[in-house]
Amino acid sequence: MMTTEPADLPALARAAVEDGIARYFADRQARVRPFVDRHFSLGGSLALHRAALGADVLRAPANLVLAGPHAALQAAGLLAGKLRAGRLAGALRGRGLLLRTDVARETEWL
Repeated sequence: MMTTEPADLPALARAAVEDGIARYFADRQARVRPFVDRHFSLGGSLALHRAALGADVLRAPANLVLAGPHAALQAAGLLAGKLRAGRLAGALRGRGLLLRTDVARETEWL
């Protein structure tokens, strides 16, 4: 039994891939408006910021105080990297002084 192949198989494959890509992005585009309405409207913003009313009331001011030392630590890590002290650079840049807020946790999954 003989099978016949299309004369221009690479063009057919390319067209199939391009069609798949177009459908994928059209589906993603259709999801944008509902996502924006759900999370970035007044109601969505209020729901998100409800998380800020807990321990974040204390974490946010602490992060303001820690911002300077955190930036200095990151700059020291960058400088150590320029001086080819790779292990020290990695150790310094890998440290974070800022406290993780509930609002940050909530927005990460969006």
